Amino acid sequence: WFIFLCGVIGVCAMILPGISGSFVLLILGKYAYIIMAFKNPFIIDNFKVILIFSLGCLIGIISFSRILSYALANWHDHTFAFLTGIMIGCMRKVWPWKITLESEIIKGKEYIVKEENIWPLFNLELVKALILICLGFVLVITLAKMSKNNSK
Repeated sequence: WFIFLCGVIGVCAMILPGISGSFVLLILGKYAYIIMAFKNPFIIDNFKVILIFSLGCLIGIISFSRILSYALANWHDHTFAFLTGIMIGCMRKVWPWKITLESEIIKGKEYIVKEENIWPLFNLELVKALILICLGFVLVITLAKMSKNNSK
């Protein structure tokens, strides 16, 4: 039942902007377990895990898309405010400029335990990032205008 629930929650996270389904599975402690099942899908136990997880994803996407559609139809501004809050709140985690404060080596692999966000230095990396941000912004605005023109 927990694998099914992980599928439901994971796929819901994938629908919402700013939330990673993989990250949610990591929080639930089942990311590695599910990935290992997908590495050898023809073993019967792994196939069962994949099937149960997939059913959870299917039920989750069907039900949550309806809930989200209902929320947007009835409480459009509140729903968008909530989604915007999620995206802004996630910025702390996805901020690309960080320094590692503490790490551990487990089985020969380094894992970051604690990190801190920093302001970027003004260098070529920052210029590239700003150019990509602007291109993404222009692309979204252009696609929105094209969509609006096509709906007329």
